[in-house]
Amino acid sequence: MKKLIVILLLFVVGCSTKQAMERVNKVFVGKHINEFVLKYGFPYNTHELLNGDLLYTWSSGTISYQMPTVTTTSGRISPLGYYYGTNITTGGGSINLFCVVQLRTTKEGEILKIKALSDTVGERTASRCFEVLD
Repeated sequence: MKKLIVILLLFVVGCSTKQAMERVNKVFVGKHINEFVLKYGFPYNTHELLNGDLLYTWSSGTISYQMPTVTTTSGRISPLGYYYGTNITTGGGSINLFCVVQLRTTKEGEILKIKALSDTVGERTASRCFEVLD
């Protein structure tokens, strides 16, 4: 059952990521990289390809949420009223939400393609990229 839930979640995230990339490509392909930068901020990395095209890597930044813990108590009460038991605590930790995309441009700066490199669940949707690349 857990495997099925994970597979379904990955499918939903994948669909949302695909929608986000289709949407952002429709808006920015053919435009100058500066238009993307003005809307979403500067990329954190640039790489020049042998043909002169440039690859830019952009990140939404990371939002971290603390996950709650759950403590389960089990045991018994003796005839004299003493409690004998154990506590088991699970969960906790944190979850990081982020979106990382790669933009391919000509050497003149015209955007050719935008693709997702990493995408997590979002705050309100199944894709962080879907949320931040509106």
